[in-house]
Amino acid sequence: MAVLAPVRTEPRDWNIEGHWDPGPHRYDAAVASPLADADLLVSEHPAAACADAALDLALLDRGPSAAAPEAARLVLRAEAIASHLLNSHSFTPRQVAAAEAGQSTTAQARAIAKEQRRLEEHLDASRRAVSLGAIALAYAPPRRMASGQLAAAAYRSTQTWRGGTEMWPRGADYVPPHPARIAEAMDDLVEFASRTDIDPIAQAAVACGQIRTLDPFPKGADRVGRAVLQGVLRFRGAHRALVPPVSAALLAAGGTHDAAWRALRGGDPDFIVGLVARAVSRASNEAARWLPEVLALPEAWAKQAKPRAKSAAATLLPHLVGQPVVTTETVMELTGASQSSAYGAIAKLAESGVLTRVSPTRRDTAWAAMDVYDATFALVERLADPRR
Repeated sequence: MAVLAPVRTEPRDWNIEGHWDPGPHRYDAAVASPLADADLLVSEHPAAACADAALDLALLDRGPSAAAPEAARLVLRAEAIASHLLNSHSFTPRQVAAAEAGQSTTAQARAIAKEQRRLEEHLDASRRAVSLGAIALAYAPPRRMASGQLAAAAYRSTQTWRGGTEMWPRGADYVPPHPARIAEAMDDLVEFASRTDIDPIAQAAVACGQIRTLDPFPKGADRVGRAVLQGVLRFRGAHRALVPPVSAALLAAGGTHDAAWRALRGGDPDFIVGLVARAVSRASNEAARWLPEVLALPEAWAKQAKPRAKSAAATLLPHLVGQPVVTTETVMELTGASQSSAYGAIAKLAESGVLTRVSPTRRDTAWAAMDVYDATFALVERLADPRR
C-alpha cells in the first residue's frame, strides 16, 4: 500500500578530475519526497505493532526501575554501544570503561563516550522540538569559531553515494539528493517530525528512514537517523526518561533493515514502521527485565567484598551503578571520605574483584566496576541475536 510519494531521481553532471575524459558525465541523484503534509497511513499489522510498542515502551519508561537515578544513564549507554556496533565498530567492555575514564584507548571506544553525550544533548533539545538544532546535536556538538561564536554542524557540500565505485556515483546502489536540495528537504523533515497528529512510533520510524535517504551530513547518516528516531519519541512523550536500546534490536534485523528502507523510498512505510515497532517492543521488554538486575548489583558486591558497615567501601558501592568509573578523587566526593580512606576503599573493592584498573599506568589511576559494562554488553548481544 504505497501511501507516500516514492523517491524520484533527477539527472546531474559530474566532472572526474584527472580522468582522461573529465566529462561532464551524467548520473541520477534522488529527490526526496516531501513528508510535512503527507498522509502517513499504515496497514493493520504495523499499526497494531505500533500500539504494542507504545505500551511496552510506557511500561519501561514508567516502571519501578525508571525511578532509579541511574536508570537513564544505564540504558543510554546501551543504546550508544549498540548504535556503534550497528556500524561494525569493534571494542570491548574494558575499552569503553577506559574511554569513560578519559584514559588512552581505541578511537572506537572513545566514540561511545561521545555518542552518549550527543544523544543526551539531542534528547534534551528534542523534548521541546525536533528542530534543526536538535538534529545537528545528534551529529556533532557545536564548534567554536575563531570569532568565539558557536556554529552548528553544517550540511554536506559534496555528493555522496552508497555502493558502486569510489570514483563517481554512476552505477551506485543509491545516490542521495544533491547538496543543493538538502536544506529544503531537512526543513520539510523537521515539519514532519514536529507533527502531533500521527502515531509517534510510525512517525519516528519514517523520520529515521528519511535521514538515511537524505544523508544530510558528511558522514554518520545511519547513526543520526537512529538518534532522530529517539528524539521524535522523546518529543511525542513516548518516553520521558528511559531510552530503549532500539539500535541493538535493529542489529538483529540485519539486511531486513535495508529492505525496509528501500520500501520506504518506494512510497510504502509499512515495512519500516513494523520493523521499528517490533524493535521498540523487544528493546523495551529486554531493558525492563535487565534494569532490576543491574540495579541489584550493589547487593551482590556487598556479599562479594564484605566491607565493614559505614566504611568508605560500603558507602561507595551504591554509587558504582550510576558512576561505574572512579578515581581516588571521585571516591572522596561520593563518600565524603578522606584520601587515605578512599585509598583503602579502592584497595578493598579491587582485592575482592568489584573494581578493576582501567588505566594503563599508575598515574591518574582509574578503576571501573566492570560488572556494569559486562551486563550492558550482554544486553546488547542478547537483543542483537537474530535467533531471538
